[in-house]
Amino acid sequence: MQKFFSFKTVAIVGASRNPNKDSNNIIRNLTLQKNLKIFPINPSATKILDMKAYPSVLDVEVDLDLVIVFIPPTNVSKVVKECVQKKVKVILIESSGFNEVGNLELFNEIKRLTNDAGIRVWGPNCTGYADFHNQLFTPFVPLKPALREVDIEELKGSVSIASQSGMMAGGMMLQIITGNPSKHYTPVNKILAIGNKLDVNECDALKYMAKDPKTKVIGLYLEGFMDGRRFFKLAKEIVKEKPIILLKGGTSAGGSKAALSHTGSLSTNDDILNGVIRQTGIIRVNDFNEFLQVLHVFSILLDNESKLPKNNRVAILTISGGAGVVLSDNVEKNPNLKMAVYEEKIRKRISKYFPDWMKTGKDNPCDIWPAIDKSGGVALGDTLVALSRDQNVDVIILTIIAVRERGWDMAGNEMFSGILKSIKKPIFCWIFGDFTQFNNFRKTMVDIGIPFFTSIKDLTNSLSKVVEYANFISK
Repeated sequence: MQKFFSFKTVAIVGASRNPNKDSNNIIRNLTLQKNLKIFPINPSATKILDMKAYPSVLDVEVDLDLVIVFIPPTNVSKVVKECVQKKVKVILIESSGFNEVGNLELFNEIKRLTNDAGIRVWGPNCTGYADFHNQLFTPFVPLKPALREVDIEELKGSVSIASQSGMMAGGMMLQIITGNPSKHYTPVNKILAIGNKLDVNECDALKYMAKDPKTKVIGLYLEGFMDGRRFFKLAKEIVKEKPIILLKGGTSAGGSKAALSHTGSLSTNDDILNGVIRQTGIIRVNDFNEFLQVLHVFSILLDNESKLPKNNRVAILTISGGAGVVLSDNVEKNPNLKMAVYEEKIRKRISKYFPDWMKTGKDNPCDIWPAIDKSGGVALGDTLVALSRDQNVDVIILTIIAVRERGWDMAGNEMFSGILKSIKKPIFCWIFGDFTQFNNFRKTMVDIGIPFFTSIKDLTNSLSKVVEYANFISK
């Protein structure tokens, strides 16, 4: 696998002079890494993007570490034979039209040719990968325009994702790149689109990400398994060190049929899959947004001194009584979570900030607004610290109202931010109020190491996934 990520010379078979063609995007994306020697392959061109073009890989004068193939499937076999003759190290086939459309003869021919030659193959029917730390980008998705508008250093993170769908991987790349400046999505290490898995499959991708020192959290979108027994055996060992988040496609009759025509995958019975997942500690999610959100939450917690909860007891500190009620409902209804019962000494410490008429201030949820009204901002900070020291509390949910008035601006208060940073237990934040201020609060909270939500349902769901994982690895 490492050969795919350490190449210095690369040829693109099917390179186009037309800037509107996908194969032209592949070259543009590769030019983001300045230390590569790039060789466009096009028998009808002499130059592409000011680079000399070659009729075939056999005409390139130097050894080739990687060949990217993006041509009609009928011509792929010929190119693979040339790669074998050229003694290319690895091949990435982005072309479609193989086993996903029933073209098994071509699929198996290429498998035989490359197996006999000892050449590893990535794909076909994929977009390759993005390596943000090393600025290597192989997809035909136009990433370069989006990358020009961001600081690529801020995109470098600890999450790596393997996707069986090339366009989903490409879409994730664009969504993460464009959403990262506002902290909507996690910074990433690598995104791998493995496609039809002629050779490199989900086990190879999983094992590679597990060994990658820059990867702390692993995400997977899969439609089927080439070797399910090996995959789940690997996963059970890996989750002890790194959480694995799985979005599984093809779980319904219609989805299974779509998976077969999309990447040629036979799906696994969903009931059986759920049973195996429970035994391995994989965290399963159900849609694309939940996938990205849960990955983001894990990366925030693990990038900040591994702030995983020791158990499932939740304290709610809210600026709104109504928010506290709804949060409590969602916590109580979630089988992985339960409301904390405070230690008596903590109840007494909290209650001193509240007016005499407020009988429930020392309870959970704790409606802090009357205490702030009576005692000022110190009530909020001291209550947070008190709850963090309660032996019966594993995680705190904090609600914030977003406003533009400076006196109400919690996130802009350096003393309050300092208190949040000092707390060792995980804090999850839910916000409501002035929508225009949400991004400002999100940046502040995520930078501190606090997962940030605008939906109570999303918050409790993500917290439940974190608790599920923390409980599994503690056994």
